Amino acid sequence: MFFTCCSVYVNMGSSAVEAVRINLQEVANRISEVARRVELVNGSEEDLKVGVEKVLEQSVWRELGVPPPRYEYPLKGLRGAVVKHYRVDAIYGLTIFEYKVPGTLGRVGERERAVERLRSEYIPALLNDSEVKKIIEGIRAEKLSPRIAGVLLDGYNILFIYYNVDTGEFNVDPPDKPYSVDSESVRKLISIVLASYKKRLDAKALASVFGFHSSVAQRAVRTFYNALQSPHSEKTYTFFEEWKKNISYAYPLSGEELRKIALNYGFSREEVEKIDGVKLFYAIQTYYAFILKLIAAEVVARFYDSSANFYIQRLRRKDLDLKQELANLESGFVYKWRGIKNFLEGELFGWYIEEWSKEISEAVRLVIEKLDEFDAETLAHDLSAARDVFKILYEELVPREEVRRYLGIYTTPDWLAELILDELGLNENGLAEMETKGINPLDIKILDPGVGTGTFLSLVIQRLAFYLNKKYKGKIDADIARNALLSITRNVIGFDIDALALLTAKTNYILALKATGLLDHKGNEEIEIPIYMVNSILTVEELKDKLTEKVDEHGKYVYVEVVKIPTAVGEFILPLKFVETVNIDEFLLEVALLLQRDLPSNNPQVQETFKKYIAGDLEENEVKAWLSILGRFYDSLLELKSKGNDSFWINRIRDYFTSKKFKGKFDYVVGNPPWIVYRNLTNPLYQEKIKDLVTKHYRLVTEEHLITHLEIATLFFVRSMDLYLKDNGRIGFVLPRSIFSSDQHDKIRKGKVENPIRTLRIDYRILKIIDCEDVEPLFYVPACALIAVKGNNTSYPVDAIVVRGRLPRERHKIIPLGDAMKDGYLTYTTEKLYLNTLGSRTWLDYKLLKIPQEKSYYYKYFKQGATIVPQACWFVDIIEKHENQVIVTTGRRVKLRGKLEIEIPPLPVETSFIYGVLTSAEVMPFCHLPPTIAVLPLLAPEKRKQEEETRRSFQLLTREMALEKGFYNLANWLKKTEDVWNQSRGLKLAKASIYEWLDWQHKLSSQDPSAKYRVVYLRSGTNLAATVVDMNKILKENPLLNGVIIESTLYHYETKNLDEAYYLVAFLNSNVLDELIKPMQSKGEFGERDIHKKPLEFPIEKFNSKKTIHKKLSSLGEKATSKAFNLLPIVLANHGYDKKLEERGVLMPQEVATIRRDIRSRLKDIIEEIDDLVREILLNDDDPSLDKFLSQG
Repeated sequence: MFFTCCSVYVNMGSSAVEAVRINLQEVANRISEVARRVELVNGSEEDLKVGVEKVLEQSVWRELGVPPPRYEYPLKGLRGAVVKHYRVDAIYGLTIFEYKVPGTLGRVGERERAVERLRSEYIPALLNDSEVKKIIEGIRAEKLSPRIAGVLLDGYNILFIYYNVDTGEFNVDPPDKPYSVDSESVRKLISIVLASYKKRLDAKALASVFGFHSSVAQRAVRTFYNALQSPHSEKTYTFFEEWKKNISYAYPLSGEELRKIALNYGFSREEVEKIDGVKLFYAIQTYYAFILKLIAAEVVARFYDSSANFYIQRLRRKDLDLKQELANLESGFVYKWRGIKNFLEGELFGWYIEEWSKEISEAVRLVIEKLDEFDAETLAHDLSAARDVFKILYEELVPREEVRRYLGIYTTPDWLAELILDELGLNENGLAEMETKGINPLDIKILDPGVGTGTFLSLVIQRLAFYLNKKYKGKIDADIARNALLSITRNVIGFDIDALALLTAKTNYILALKATGLLDHKGNEEIEIPIYMVNSILTVEELKDKLTEKVDEHGKYVYVEVVKIPTAVGEFILPLKFVETVNIDEFLLEVALLLQRDLPSNNPQVQETFKKYIAGDLEENEVKAWLSILGRFYDSLLELKSKGNDSFWINRIRDYFTSKKFKGKFDYVVGNPPWIVYRNLTNPLYQEKIKDLVTKHYRLVTEEHLITHLEIATLFFVRSMDLYLKDNGRIGFVLPRSIFSSDQHDKIRKGKVENPIRTLRIDYRILKIIDCEDVEPLFYVPACALIAVKGNNTSYPVDAIVVRGRLPRERHKIIPLGDAMKDGYLTYTTEKLYLNTLGSRTWLDYKLLKIPQEKSYYYKYFKQGATIVPQACWFVDIIEKHENQVIVTTGRRVKLRGKLEIEIPPLPVETSFIYGVLTSAEVMPFCHLPPTIAVLPLLAPEKRKQEEETRRSFQLLTREMALEKGFYNLANWLKKTEDVWNQSRGLKLAKASIYEWLDWQHKLSSQDPSAKYRVVYLRSGTNLAATVVDMNKILKENPLLNGVIIESTLYHYETKNLDEAYYLVAFLNSNVLDELIKPMQSKGEFGERDIHKKPLEFPIEKFNSKKTIHKKLSSLGEKATSKAFNLLPIVLANHGYDKKLEERGVLMPQEVATIRRDIRSRLKDIIEEIDDLVREILLNDDDPSLDKFLSQG
């Protein structure tokens, strides 16, 4: 049987694991020997059956614990109206064995009759069997697809038949002539029978047994987490710290966010309050990694040579030293013994061996037992299914979608990866064309610098193998196949910094080599899985520093440029010139050999080794300095060796130099880099290095406010092109669609990155952009792919493939491109993309706009509001009011819309520190809700003592200042806020106080308390919305407030001229301006988002009361404002939001959106009048492009 089901799973018991190595060639020889004996005596099919079944029982089934088959199994079928009775030679589950007289299957006619009888008689009869019907019903009940398999065998030849019960699809393998009975065909025979008693290893089945909700996952993760809480081994601690350092480069690691998934893994709410989210994530990744390693070991063992090894079954043996076996697995021995290097060397998830206990033993045994229920071989024959399994499991690690989104966990769907490879020319036609140009496709070098789960590399291997198969018409010589295997493992390469992603990609890589048949031809050759733990962005160049090295007892010092490699066990330091000139792999190999002999650094052999690698042009003192530095480097490793830990760190050090080794080597760079926004990086040192690359090296952005919004994916794009791609090499990257419009991606759009100071210039020509905005489901935010060639210049318009469609959710990650197009899930059109320019701002659009190139007068006067975070510290509800103080507690809105699940209990605060804060949640078109109440440590000018400074601005108070001025209640409240801040700020804000963050860039203290009116508009949103804020009116309505602060989700302009305010608010609420900024807005999951100062890029003139058109706009703004404020309570009541607002103190985002839409629709007539005037102001009589643009929109 070959089907996805657990209904007919048979528990094979302990007998299954007594011996697990089957000599396939010996079994094949014995079967052929039986056939020869039968042939000599002119024997029958029955004679062959008896002899072969005896061989299989003695040499295979007994060893594997497979239940005996049913011989001469009776079946009833219909031929027309006649009932026919059949007897099947043997049946294993749903696998039919039919024996033929030796040599029969070699004759075409006899073979075809045997196949036809199986198709038209035996299989239909089997489907009518009552027992078989129950099995099939059980399979379908699990929403899986039942399949029947057949084996036709004559002793010399063998055929395999597969029948899909649901689709009626009938396949013969091989289709033209039978396989010879040899080790490979016997291997296939065994796998088909084993599939009768094991579950098909597919994504759904695996997730149901090993997913986060399963008892297996919950037990293992809890066990690993508990072991991490108080580790016994220093190695465990250092592995965790090294993992944490590396993972902080890949993900915006936050214990607070990760804590949310603890509930999904079976931890109680009480435990969740105290859980360490980062350690929990490490435990989860360790669990997933363990499953991956077992699957990979099984596949490698099963297909290593002319024997069949069953690794997982072996681990179930009761007499086995499981700890030692798993230690061998974690050391990489299982793979290295079979000639496969770099699968587990330098791996960070083997720490559990160091913490071995009864609990760990039981947890891993349960994983092994459950995994042994599955047939891992299915993954080695269906690469799409293999990728599906690992993508689903990889995402199941973090079951909460919002946490996956925060971490930036995206896996690339097969269809998109295929489309990108097609556009790069890495397909059948492209590879064939290379040959016509004298290029061997196997010699091209391909890199995925953020390899993830390995989708791109797996597909590349698949395509290269298909190309070979077609070139040689399915008959590839073993030597050619072996050379192809060696070429691919030299040239198809991946980098990643996430240890778990690396392991997933390596597993997929091995499966791709096996599924394509290439691994079968490895022979005695040693291969290396070329996927490395490399930070593709940071090279050793970014780790440069200077060192003062003492070279004699008289105090003589030498300055040496060095590279400092940061690790969890300290810095490893090497001279910069040394790493630039020597073969670091050779050097580290010699160091490893010296370490094996425990030689000290002052040993003559060690010193001679050092001198061999020292540059010949150094002065005597520089040589001494180098020897001293190399000695300390060696001593550090020697000390680690004494703790049994040196080999891991040698591999980690080597990883840092891998990017240097491959600099400028690749013909193609392809992938889906990490989608992390710069501001979400949690490692402050890494953030600083990235900032230097972005602002100083490549000068991708130079404005401070843009840096925080930069997606690291675009730096990845530029960096990969600069470091790894050859001139005229091609690159294809999946990128956020924000590259169409976000200001921080301006240089990406222009196809030119340069820094005159560093004489750096990278030109590239954008060949094509794949626009995936209208594809669902895909990622959490709109996406595209950029195809470019290094060199030349980008000229617009460029071609764009616009893909549209809705994919089946359960298959959207693995559906092939061909199937998606054929079945109508996806369609695409080819269009032209233009680069629009307005002042300093550019954006891509399918329409070309020309408009006067000048910014608004108001551009420099609108400011972003203050960052009032953490909200739990500042937004409050007033519980009681007294003459000079109020009792406050963390506000209800924080519990609904805040990020921290922290609450400050009721405390008194002086009334002088109660303010209103206006956020985007209160702003509607032409009106606003009452501001949110907040406690802010601001002293308004009128509250200060006479002798203090008198300028009209707020004074920000720290806790110490509050105590000094006698505001003891405020000081007490601030103590609580400092505690919350210290718990939640994370590493990157470790040096910032809560007061510095509250008044970041002085956006709080610089707000003018004397401003009579403020015009505010949304910082982000699907549509523009703006309103006039009348400060005096708000303070009269709520005398308790000492002022109104504008928060960072709004931009604001302060004025004392109400007519000017109405003029601006009319402009900012116009449909015309809203439509014009649409192409400039980056898009999030729910549509257009970022607005910032985009409206002010357009030439909005300074208000002039003498201009009739300005006065008309102002009048319409006043009219709309009056009407909107009158409508607001009615609209709230109509939707039932007035009660919700009173109850919760805030509206939810979808409720705010509803109110905005309703008010805008009720003001439609006024807004249309405004649009006519705005169009008139912006319109250039000599250029009709604005009207054309708006009409196309």
